[in-house]
Amino acid sequence: MTRRLTCFIFVLLMFAADLRAQSEAPDCDHELTGQKRLDLIVRLRIDYRDADDDSIRQSHDLNCAMTQWQHRDGAIGPAVSDTFLSMLQSNPQAFFDFMATHRPAFEEWLAKINTLSFVWYLPPPSPLDRKRTELISNLSEAKITGPTQQNMRDQLVRRLRAVTPRQVD
Repeated sequence: MTRRLTCFIFVLLMFAADLRAQSEAPDCDHELTGQKRLDLIVRLRIDYRDADDDSIRQSHDLNCAMTQWQHRDGAIGPAVSDTFLSMLQSNPQAFFDFMATHRPAFEEWLAKINTLSFVWYLPPPSPLDRKRTELISNLSEAKITGPTQQNMRDQLVRRLRAVTPRQVD
């Protein structure tokens, strides 16, 4: 009897922990507007970074960020782009594995990265050139497997080297 009760409690606790983990994953509603949508995108950065080796959680976050990218409007584009960069820094291999299955979106993001992530609207000094050089350095040192993923990394490094961060007065 005690053993059955212990097993039942254990299963109940595991179920509760699974429900809690699912409830903590950001809801990926692309129809959110304004601040709620921006909050979701910022939360994705934190959630992805904190997921460490939780590939299911990271996959959810990458898919959610992609959904936000595919349904973006002008105001949310820079936030999604910065989220991609944050995810890239946290786990380059997972990022490129994911983007290899979303090649058109990757190409579109790459073409717009200079205006989405490298324009500074606040008073000087801008941290964007340091951010750009750190990204180049980290990507150059990252061990990326897979020919498609390596090619995407090389494309991104070339693009980042060509970017000149801008300061808007």
